[in-house]
Amino acid sequence: MAPSSFFLTVLLYALTASAAAVGFILPKAGSLEHIPDFGPNPTNVSMYIYVPKKLAAKPGIVVAIYYCTGTAEAYYTGSPYAKLAEQYDFIQLHADMVAWTKKQYKVDCSKMFVTGSSSGAMMTNVMAATYPELFAAGIADSDVAAGCFMSATDQNQAWNSTCSQGKSIATPEVWAGVPKAMTGIQRPTP
Repeated sequence: MAPSSFFLTVLLYALTASAAAVGFILPKAGSLEHIPDFGPNPTNVSMYIYVPKKLAAKPGIVVAIYYCTGTAEAYYTGSPYAKLAEQYDFIQLHADMVAWTKKQYKVDCSKMFVTGSSSGAMMTNVMAATYPELFAAGIADSDVAAGCFMSATDQNQAWNSTCSQGKSIATPEVWAGVPKAMTGIQRPTP
């Protein structure tokens, strides 16, 4: 290899590594991609992202939370969200890497949603109740209401058969008050 070719090759590798280090290399569009480094990660969660092939200048986000024993890959292949992302122009995230995605894609913050199935639906409730300023709406599938597993002493029980079997009955107003009481937020919640 000629010295100039060697220099150009080394320079290309250095530029590629530098771009990756500062976050300029974006995930491949049209497939589920793992993002190993998205910022501080004290709980060691994984980030997976699906970016549609055609992306608007300011796309929305749907945070998709999978079920117990599930994986991001299984939820991705078993849900319609990839097809819907292409149709309605939103980025699909698995887990809680919203800040990284907002920065990388100049997201329209008025179009940020959270969804999940089973235990992911319960986490959807928690996310919508805890971060109402972040999410425009939450869609919970196969779910229990936020706060349903709370006991009379406001202590979280390991399991609550009354709740899980759909026997905890309250008015819509009572259930709507639960997330507000969780955060002390006295404004509309998703």
